[in-house]
Amino acid sequence: MRYSLLTLIIVVFVFAILAMAVGAFLNSPAHRMRAAGVNYDASRTGGKFLYIANGSEVDDQKLAEIVNIVREFPEAHAIGISSASVTDKGFQVFRYAPKISSIWICDLDVSEEILEYLTDMPDLVFLTIEDCPKIDKADIREFQKTNPSIKVDTF
Repeated sequence: MRYSLLTLIIVVFVFAILAMAVGAFLNSPAHRMRAAGVNYDASRTGGKFLYIANGSEVDDQKLAEIVNIVREFPEAHAIGISSASVTDKGFQVFRYAPKISSIWICDLDVSEEILEYLTDMPDLVFLTIEDCPKIDKADIREFQKTNPSIKVDTF
């Protein structure tokens, strides 16, 4: 069978459109977050919530990848980090990081040094620190004095 040039062009054009649609779907931040081993709740009221769960083997490099993906989201998000292998230096990725309105950290072996990296976040409104023994209440009070627009809860 012979196909006309017009038929061939139409077939190539349709496949190109389908390939772009599939690529956009698979490369969306939501799908990349699932691939990164992070729980992502896109339906949460008041914004999205990314939860780096216990045992997800997230280290400093993986946290940087996740925060870079969040930068592509169209609205501010919350991020929760629990029992991960993130160090103080790993929190540098948050310096000047947009699109994160809330950070919850729990059971991390980090010190008050992380507070320095969270100071310059343009969209940060809430910070919750739970079971982080190297961060003491005096450091948190000092952070609150210098950052009155950020509400800090501790447990």
